Amino acid sequence: MKNILLFLLSIISLLTSNQCKSNTDNKETKKSFVQKEQKTTKSENTTCKFSLETLGSNSSNKSRVELIGLYENLNNTGDSTYGYTLSLWELNGQILGFFNLYEGGAEPTRSGAIVNGKRSNDILNIEIWTKGSKAYKDWQQSDTYVFSFSGKLSNNELIGNLSMFNCSSNTLDADYDKEIKLSYSNMWELESFENIKSWKENYSYQLNFKDNK
Repeated sequence: MKNILLFLLSIISLLTSNQCKSNTDNKETKKSFVQKEQKTTKSENTTCKFSLETLGSNSSNKSRVELIGLYENLNNTGDSTYGYTLSLWELNGQILGFFNLYEGGAEPTRSGAIVNGKRSNDILNIEIWTKGSKAYKDWQQSDTYVFSFSGKLSNNELIGNLSMFNCSSNTLDADYDKEIKLSYSNMWELESFENIKSWKENYSYQLNFKDNK
């Protein structure tokens, strides 16, 4: 009788242990799901619409657009090119500029303009509205991606984290969250401009997005 009682107690103990483990596993699974879900939720401030009029709209036409510089980490391997370019200007505290993503071809895979950008001392935060490169025939039908960069800017380099939000699927790509380092470059000749109007006129091709879905 005593042995039977001990046997029953051991079974009850085992069942209780398994139930606790199951509850813990469920909590961890739920926690993991919530974390993953948070990674795919966009910021309310993410800009999925491109508006040329908003660029420099808070500045008068007498304010200069000062060149900060070109930063890039392009890696050319024969006929293939990989990496990023980021050209930057500043207008009364607002950051303007252009971004290119190269994923193997001679032309960038994606290109676009900075739609939100601020610098506080050496800390830079920007959002870049992009479409497929205009070098490709069907670029207007490509999905709109917004790249967000937050990092530290110096005279010689730009280091920070880059993330990518797909406006078509309304999701943040959890796998595209990487630290990048771009070095100052004289690869292209860039200059400052007397005002925002002349800057927009000079880069009218890069700023002309007929399809801005």
